[in-house]
Amino acid sequence: IGWEGFADFPSIKALLAPRVKKTGAAESPEVRAAVVSPTMAHAEPFSPRSRDFNSLMSRSASVPALGEYKLGPGFIPRPPERPRRTFHPRTVRAQKIVLVAPGVLLVVLQVGIVLATAYCSVPLSRDGISYTAAFCRGPVPDPTNRLNRGLRFTFFVGFLQWVTAWLRLFPTWHAALYNDGQWSTLCMLLILGPISGVRFLVWAFLPAGSGITQTLWFLRHHDIDNGLVILWMVWFICASFVILRPSCLDLSGWSPHIFAGDDWKGFAMHLKYSFIVPIMLHFARGSLSPGMGFTHAQNDLIVITLAYPMMVMGVWVFSFAVVAFPRKKTAFLAALLSSGAAAAICVFAEMNSLLIVLVVWGQLVKKQLPWFGSTKRFDIDATKKMEHVYHTYRKHVRRVVWLGWGIIASFGLGMFVLTAMAVAQEQIDWYPDSIFVESKSHNASNSRHHSTQVEHAMVNILDLEAELDANGVPVSKGEGYRSVRMFPEYAVCSQQFQGLSMMDYALLSLTAYWEPTAPDFQHMQEALFPPWSVPPMSPRVVNTSRSTPEGRRGLYWVEMEVPEYNMTVIAVRGTDPAKIVDFVEDIRMWTEPVVLQLVSIVFPTVRIWPQGTVEMVISGAHQLLEYFNYADDKWSYVALLKHAEMVMHERRKRVVLTGHSLGGGMALIVGAFLNIPTVAITPPGVYQSIAKHRSLQKRQGRVPKMPVDSEIAAPHLDSTASIHHQSLSLVVENDWISAIFDKHTGMVQTMTCDRSDMALQLSCHMLESTLCHIHRHCGDHRHRWNSCDHEYRLHATILEVGKMATKEGIAFVRSAWATSAVIGSLRAYTYPIFFLLLFAFVRYM
Repeated sequence: IGWEGFADFPSIKALLAPRVKKTGAAESPEVRAAVVSPTMAHAEPFSPRSRDFNSLMSRSASVPALGEYKLGPGFIPRPPERPRRTFHPRTVRAQKIVLVAPGVLLVVLQVGIVLATAYCSVPLSRDGISYTAAFCRGPVPDPTNRLNRGLRFTFFVGFLQWVTAWLRLFPTWHAALYNDGQWSTLCMLLILGPISGVRFLVWAFLPAGSGITQTLWFLRHHDIDNGLVILWMVWFICASFVILRPSCLDLSGWSPHIFAGDDWKGFAMHLKYSFIVPIMLHFARGSLSPGMGFTHAQNDLIVITLAYPMMVMGVWVFSFAVVAFPRKKTAFLAALLSSGAAAAICVFAEMNSLLIVLVVWGQLVKKQLPWFGSTKRFDIDATKKMEHVYHTYRKHVRRVVWLGWGIIASFGLGMFVLTAMAVAQEQIDWYPDSIFVESKSHNASNSRHHSTQVEHAMVNILDLEAELDANGVPVSKGEGYRSVRMFPEYAVCSQQFQGLSMMDYALLSLTAYWEPTAPDFQHMQEALFPPWSVPPMSPRVVNTSRSTPEGRRGLYWVEMEVPEYNMTVIAVRGTDPAKIVDFVEDIRMWTEPVVLQLVSIVFPTVRIWPQGTVEMVISGAHQLLEYFNYADDKWSYVALLKHAEMVMHERRKRVVLTGHSLGGGMALIVGAFLNIPTVAITPPGVYQSIAKHRSLQKRQGRVPKMPVDSEIAAPHLDSTASIHHQSLSLVVENDWISAIFDKHTGMVQTMTCDRSDMALQLSCHMLESTLCHIHRHCGDHRHRWNSCDHEYRLHATILEVGKMATKEGIAFVRSAWATSAVIGSLRAYTYPIFFLLLFAFVRYM
């Protein structure tokens, strides 16, 4: 469709333009009157004496096009040896069909919307029980729904374009109708015109608003709109049949010169304006209306922009099919065969959606054109010429399209490989531990030093040092062990959320990386939450995700009770480098925001989309996937959502969620649905990602219950509003994980990165680095640690692993060489063969 608009609609021109053929030898030179004015140009070819449409157009084509020869007031000789050109006899009916077919299809679509609305407005009952049909629960039958309104306006825009083309092809249509005595047809304009004008003024200056039904003249406003549009469509179709009569055509202003030169460019420009002007008027009206606003107008614009190409494709396919099939029986046979084949294919593929059946049916009809149809009814020379002129542009566009398909294919292949690896890992149940803890103590004069070292993923080394006196009491060194003069504190440092500090939440998030069956799990709890804490804090693990049916397959979380504060903290694990399914979940969670950011490079207006627009686009994309049986509705956070809801309402506990990285993002989403406090450490943003999850919850009928103490505020809070009120996110600058995936929402505290030189290698994203940074700038009000040091040794670990792998590989090869009987028998021939190969390489290469 973009190519058609760019190239001034060559396909429409090929269908409407008269097709000519050579009928014999050239005529002898003769003189003809020059065309000096439009009146004279139309006088001879379109004289009232002409009664046959084919002969009329034949004589019109015999006149040279304007600008082809030198024009003047006198006579000019006709060029010799020019073959006579007459119109193909089979193009007459095709051109008539092309003129009427779009209007007929638009009437059918508009009437279909009206019938769907009327059908769903009638209550249904079975055995005395009222029910609603599955089709009526969708957005299309609801006249106040955005999709219904968008489709109706799209059909209206298509009708305006058809009327624009109609008026350009028949500029003096009123003279033709008047001469034919069509008084009733003309009088209809006196009725439809004023009513339509009044309705347009009401639509423009007194809009109903989103989801509101106006009553005008004791009728609903959408019923009036549908009735007026259908009447106008029927009027123009009837007028087309009248004007296409041979007795009226010559008075309508029809001229084949419109298909040549600047006339056709003007025709194409009017078609483009008839699309752009109504769309911009609709957008301005919605943006300036008090009951709608920019978000409402933006969402409507996106729906119309997406629906318009599908409508145009349907009109073109319908017109081409009607023209190409020469006989009614052939067309009926092709449609029947395509319907059966489409139904069989969709049933076999388990895709029973009506939309998919129609798409497959259209493709099958197109494939049957070479068998049952005929393309000789219209000439495609104009299209070929336009393709030759714009060959360079088409080549570049084709490259861009192939690049896009390559990116999509690469993404799909990568997801397939990762998913296969995750399934294989689950089958063999191989999940190696990636985090370890070790504690040491040694006595000094009048004190005891206690150190805890945590090694995570082989690249993070966290060292925590504490100094205790002889009685086991922490030795205080400043306010909360923080050097106030050296390191300025952040605004969040002096705040406590549900009684816990940022240091507490960082340690609780680190706890989630241990497996409950790990041998050092109990030792980890004692090391991270030592008994000398003042004030005390001793969280106790009461449940983990391993007790759920998902087991290792789902998101890992650990539920801990904090008796000192009578609360439950659920810590969610982030991306485990030894668990491939976590990488798959990362990609699935944040695919849409990344795609929108890439699209915003080409279309910068995407960056100003409000949240409602983003939610509509993302949820619409997922609903489209559901139509094709590719529903993306299996999310690992669902088990956590159900468990947290159960803890709140059955155990009557106060729940707080926390987590790092992927775990922080999941905690933010669950906390937004349940309206509970959430503290996330270096999470990806969820401002746009949450849209698809909210839409999924609504479609599946799962409406999570709000906490008991927020029942009054719950009706006024959706998940996005809840995340603004109940969440805190700690974001580290130069952390590209937190920066590129999505926007952050709620309360956000940005911190500096201690290792910005290795930001690309994820040093700023590590939980251990953030924990030490919090300790340095905020301190530890429980006096657990004197110092906190973090070492990020990615390069050293890579070299060490490479050396180890090389060493083990060499040892394996040597062992195989020494133990293999076949190789041992050929060992005597090894050196001669090696020297022969070396000589051949030097000699012939």
